[in-house]
Amino acid sequence: MDYRGTYDEFRDALRAFESGWDRERYNDGRIQDWQLNEWAGGPVQDFFPEYDSWGDLNDDQWSAMSYRSMNSLGFVGYQFGEALLIDLGYYDDDVFYGNGAAPTHGMASGPARTA
Repeated sequence: MDYRGTYDEFRDALRAFESGWDRERYNDGRIQDWQLNEWAGGPVQDFFPEYDSWGDLNDDQWSAMSYRSMNSLGFVGYQFGEALLIDLGYYDDDVFYGNGAAPTHGMASGPARTA
């Protein structure tokens, strides 16, 4: 299996993609303040009164907002399934949901698992 980066790099990239809070795309102008206002549920001043733009946030503040952002499907944070982990090369299995396994394949019993 090819090197796919560290777990933290994977998690950060996935969170940026799923939440929309992608600093690189923001800096390139592909994400605008109005979009971040929508995903955050208000303008930057609601969260950081001293700032005029989301671009003023430091890295820790930017990361914290990515966990508060609601995506277009109404989810906060990030979510993905077993098949995606296989496609990305982080996991390998011959049987998974959509390829012969029941929808509950691999689910833990009891409280939901979190990453």
